[in-house]
Amino acid sequence: MHKRVKPAYGLVLVSAVLLAGACCAKPVDVVQAPVAVSSTSEIVSEVLAKDLPGVDPAGEGSNISGWQESVAKIEEFIDRHPGEPEITNALRIKEAILLLSVGENNLGAAAFNEIDCTHLSDERDQGLFDIRETLIWWYGIGGANSGFSREDIEKNAKEALDNLSAVAEGLKGSKNTKRLLEQMRVRIANRLAGATTDPRETRAILEDGLGRYAAQFDPSEYPLIQSWNQQEPRSGLLPKLSDVRWYEYVPTAFKQAQAAWTVHVRRGERPLEIPDWVSCMEEGTCP
Repeated sequence: MHKRVKPAYGLVLVSAVLLAGACCAKPVDVVQAPVAVSSTSEIVSEVLAKDLPGVDPAGEGSNISGWQESVAKIEEFIDRHPGEPEITNALRIKEAILLLSVGENNLGAAAFNEIDCTHLSDERDQGLFDIRETLIWWYGIGGANSGFSREDIEKNAKEALDNLSAVAEGLKGSKNTKRLLEQMRVRIANRLAGATTDPRETRAILEDGLGRYAAQFDPSEYPLIQSWNQQEPRSGLLPKLSDVRWYEYVPTAFKQAQAAWTVHVRRGERPLEIPDWVSCMEEGTCP
């Protein structure tokens, strides 16, 4: 279902209509339109209750039935509420992610292009807007299980890594958004490393990807991550439900990196250095 953007053209629609940088800060003297309670209720009932998809860090689409109806409702709501930009621009973010998730890349890019980012009041929405070009590319090639073209290796993936790190570092309070970006980043790094042949370049990509990825977790979280990834989580060491999706992928991220490096180890390169708090999960030696 994915619609790959041909390497020869790059992100044609993106480069033609999307901004290259992050959204400018909202001027302090702009008078914001009040958000009506009735409008908020209508969004909850008409759109949010439809369980629109969130961003998949793996960049893999899904078969979502009725997505056309959801898009139609979003468009109808936006048309009927031109004076409530804080709500309608946030809806455009959800619409864009929905369209990318079902393989409609050009429509997803067009939805991003309709967004006035000065009216994005939520840091998560702002962050997703700022990584829009990465999202369009990543979903467009089919994500972590896709093959990389030469342009992906030489340009697109590296630009995505830079984009994700810059936006993640600018986040102030959205821990889950930062973790989403860091997981997406390490997935791209591992995929890029597997497509490169120069061991020095491959190692640099992997060490950068794993280093940033591991650094987001506080040492106080290590026991929770270890416990959750055991067959039987330890009593009293269960993570919050909101953290499970981030903790669950940790061993996989390092295994994928090691798999990308295996061919170089066979040729005499030294193994990757894996933190003890991670390696003990594979060895079954965590305290």
